[in-house]
Amino acid sequence: MNAPHVAVIGAGVVGANIAHRLAARGARVTIFDAGSPGGGTSGSSISWLSTFPQIANATPAMVAYRRRTHERFRELEAELGGGWMHWTGTLTWANGQTAARLERDYLAMHDLGLPVRRLTADEAAAFEPGVRIPPESTVYLEDGGGWVDAPALITALLRRATDGGARVLTGTPVTSLTQSGRGWRLTTPSGEHEADVVVTAAGIWSSHVAALAGAPVPLDLRPGLIVYSSPLATALRSVLNGPELNIRPTASGGAAIHWRGEDTYTGHGYNAADPNAVFAAAAEVLPELAGGAPERASVGVRPVPPGGPVVGWHPSAPGLFIAVSHGGVGWGPRWGDIAAAAILDGEEDPRWGAFAPDRFFRSPLPAPTTTSQHALGHVPAQM
Repeated sequence: MNAPHVAVIGAGVVGANIAHRLAARGARVTIFDAGSPGGGTSGSSISWLSTFPQIANATPAMVAYRRRTHERFRELEAELGGGWMHWTGTLTWANGQTAARLERDYLAMHDLGLPVRRLTADEAAAFEPGVRIPPESTVYLEDGGGWVDAPALITALLRRATDGGARVLTGTPVTSLTQSGRGWRLTTPSGEHEADVVVTAAGIWSSHVAALAGAPVPLDLRPGLIVYSSPLATALRSVLNGPELNIRPTASGGAAIHWRGEDTYTGHGYNAADPNAVFAAAAEVLPELAGGAPERASVGVRPVPPGGPVVGWHPSAPGLFIAVSHGGVGWGPRWGDIAAAAILDGEEDPRWGAFAPDRFFRSPLPAPTTTSQHALGHVPAQM
């Protein structure tokens, strides 16, 4: 069979991972982006990789997945070269009732054999000399994980994809999607393109892109304000996960700050309206920021599908593969693996069945074509 032609819509971190993996497997890949690679949510993300306390009480399958996530990033580093992954670990602390829950989760993580340890106040101060943690807090250091320079990762992924023959069309929005024979016709302002399969990896625009094909994809949007400092005299060594703030280092030696406005466990994530207020709140943790002002601020609008990620073939549009999730930086390598296996091999991993788009739909009509019949390993490619 001739190499299939796959159109990937979206050159953020999810689309770049999928394009790279497809091109590495020999597919012909064209990537379409209405703006520039990483110019959307991927470039305005806290980009934090962590397991504590997120999986302290998770199912065994999720614990195994999160362990595999860190392994997958190390494999990707070996494959692409480094410079974009920062294995700094995370300092987490809490007070009051939240501290008691955090201690229980620490003990659960310890029982799982995951790399988290309790620090004394003196040890925490020595580890992060520029950080002020309330003295009554219990502090934990997660040795694994850290943060991802998402724009640098996207650059590395797309460079490797183009080395494998992929084309990247920037400033090229897809304005219509119509089925053409056994494949798809994509219309853009600069002309029409044909593809055997279309992958929608457009982040917050995924619902709109899928709608062009008559394929509904439910999606919620949550804006996240990130405030950036200029380079710090005492550079951060780790990601900081305090009761109301996430702070990570930046590539320039500054800090990227997200104010959640709530404790570690509530999970909704709010924003302050004023970047200066976020900066002032961060100065309670990073005294060097006191009296200063943000270097810049950005808002990353996060796609949050109801019930979790949506990854798989759309039941009403044969040959349309959906890949959208919150936390795309961390999920991206796995979505690349799953998309390549589904498109090129017809493989369906039952562990990811809960993510399939068909979970949203009920129909009195006969069941749609099975996922494996969509895969290009099972239908002839367009010539």
